[in-house]
Amino acid sequence: MCIAVALQLLLPALIYAQTDQPDGTTTRDFRVSGSISQVAVSGDVNDDSEGSGTATPAEVTGTDALAWALQSEFGVEHTNRWGLSALRLRAGYGQVRDGGASREALDRLIGDASYELPIDARPNVVTIAPFLGVSGISAWTAPVRPDGSESDRPLSLRVKAGVTNRLGIEKTGGSAALPAGWVGLLRISAAGNWDRLTGTRDYGIEIAQEFKRQITSGVAITSRGDLFLSNHLSLRQYTHIDVSVVSRLSIAIDGNLYLHRAGHTRTKTEILVGLGVHL
Repeated sequence: MCIAVALQLLLPALIYAQTDQPDGTTTRDFRVSGSISQVAVSGDVNDDSEGSGTATPAEVTGTDALAWALQSEFGVEHTNRWGLSALRLRAGYGQVRDGGASREALDRLIGDASYELPIDARPNVVTIAPFLGVSGISAWTAPVRPDGSESDRPLSLRVKAGVTNRLGIEKTGGSAALPAGWVGLLRISAAGNWDRLTGTRDYGIEIAQEFKRQITSGVAITSRGDLFLSNHLSLRQYTHIDVSVVSRLSIAIDGNLYLHRAGHTRTKTEILVGLGVHL
């Protein structure tokens, strides 16, 4: 537990310190929040996550639980004459007492990196640019089998190539919660997905979106999600509401949805409410 929490805080901080670039423009944000989380999982309880090729364990496994959780999100974008490079890391970890012992109620590590060719960044103008990207999802700890033995650590990787459609840009950052940047993004790409636990590879189309807007002074909303269509359907959606309290301290409200359909449907929803700090 201590190692997972320490890595969740130190890894983004280390990258944050190394992202100063001599040329171009760099935008960074780093958020940490402690929350009470409510997790709900529904679907086929007899689903065999290993060997069946019908689930994505790092996304939709787990059980209903009310637990504490620590979340961190780090993002950096660097723009120069060669194009736009972006990296985003999202991590979460939480535990709940079960039968006198602790078990992970929320455990994930998600990374996404992309590179776009140069674009005409004019406010309120639709811009389309080719991009290449890779994303991955894993967990801090390996799951435990019913017999008590540790299984392989979940890992799912996705490589994609397509186009990015951006609409609108903030001229100035309204708050620490919402720095200057694009307020609308839609990506359509051809993608290949590999899952370590199921040993499957599949190819399809990914549709991803991002939206961020300051609703009123001190209240900002960010939404990110992606839909992957192949021989199955996989959906990930993250919504974050940030209510500024004082300086860089804010009330953090998160609503996350994961859905996987491959012959049967399995969903996982998370509601997290707590305090966040923008660094």
